[in-house]
Amino acid sequence: RFSWDSEFDVFSRGNFRQPPPDPIQSATPTLTAKTFDEEVLRSQYAWIIQIYHDGSEECKRAASSWEQAAKGLDDLARLGRVNYQQDRTLSARLAPRNSLAAALGAVLQAISPHDLPVVIGLRADCKSFNCARRMRGSLRTDNVLEFAASKVLKLDTVPQHTKASLKSDFLDVQPPHKVKVIAFSPRHGAATPLLRRFATDFKKHMSFARVLYKPSEATHWV
Repeated sequence: RFSWDSEFDVFSRGNFRQPPPDPIQSATPTLTAKTFDEEVLRSQYAWIIQIYHDGSEECKRAASSWEQAAKGLDDLARLGRVNYQQDRTLSARLAPRNSLAAALGAVLQAISPHDLPVVIGLRADCKSFNCARRMRGSLRTDNVLEFAASKVLKLDTVPQHTKASLKSDFLDVQPPHKVKVIAFSPRHGAATPLLRRFATDFKKHMSFARVLYKPSEATHWV
C-alpha cells in the first residue's frame, strides 16, 4: 500500500521510499504558474484542467480516459494538466483543500495527493481562479465530457428517443418552421459535446434529437 511522504514529496511503500516515478505521458500541454495567466485566464477558450501526480496509481489508471476526453472535446475546449508535485501553489489555487476557507481569504492549502486526479473547469469568460469549478466523481471519459458540456460550456442537451417515441415526442411537437435533425447512436448515454454544440448554436432554426439505433429496426429508417 502506498502512503504519502510529505518530507520528501514522494509516494512511499512501507518504510521504503520509491525512486522517482516515470512521467505520465499526455498529448495535452502542461500548465505552470508562470504561464497560467497568459495561456488560460487571458485566453478566449474554455479550459478543462487535470491536477495530477506521476506517482499516483489513480492518475496512471485515468491517463487513457483523459486522452479520450481530449479527443472528444477537440476544438470545443482546451485541455491541460498541472503537475501537483512541481506546482503545488497553482494546484492549491485551482483546487484548495478547503474551498470555504479559501473564499474567506485563508492561507491556501493544496488538496491531499490521495484525492488526485482532480479535474477543474474554467469557462471562456472566466478571468480569475474564483470561477473555477471542480468536477465531481472519478476521472472517466464520460464524466469529463459531461462536465465540460454541461457545467463549463453550458451546451443544450439532445434528448434520446426510441422508434416508438420519436414521432409523438419529437416530430409532432416541434415548430413547423424548424428543420428536424435526427442523429442515430448505437448506444445509450449522453450526446457527444459536438452534437450538443450544434444543437446550441442552431436551435433558432433547427431541432435535434437522437435515436438509439438497433440493427433489427434498420428497415424502418430506410
